[in-house]
Amino acid sequence: MSAAPAEIQICIECTHPHAGKRTAVTAGQRLLAATHDLLVAHPNAPEAVVRPVACLGNCRKRCRASILGPGRWSWSFGGLTPERGPAFLIDTLAAWHAAKSGLIPKPARSRELISKTLGRTAPLLPSPRKAQD
Repeated sequence: MSAAPAEIQICIECTHPHAGKRTAVTAGQRLLAATHDLLVAHPNAPEAVVRPVACLGNCRKRCRASILGPGRWSWSFGGLTPERGPAFLIDTLAAWHAAKSGLIPKPARSRELISKTLGRTAPLLPSPRKAQD
């Protein structure tokens, strides 16, 4: 599938919400690895890069991830697990790619998408300064 490049950012600092203390491998690191593996193995998955980030904030809703790309709406999610999160992220990535601007239409949003969405960010507009140059 050829479309604007996408990036899935996953917080690798996230611990599992029910884990009382840090472990050698965090839930975020497991989510990152499992998402990467599923994306590579999925024959119809949209093209994307899975990238670790140190922290996406809103730590009460761990594990967290974002889907973003140039000129498209960005989405942030929380409450993911290493077990179910990868499939959710790949399904959401497909819906994001299918939506021309990345703004997934309300009728296409699953209950899981609605419950796990922390927020959306509109695409950046072209710099007015560049338009004048």
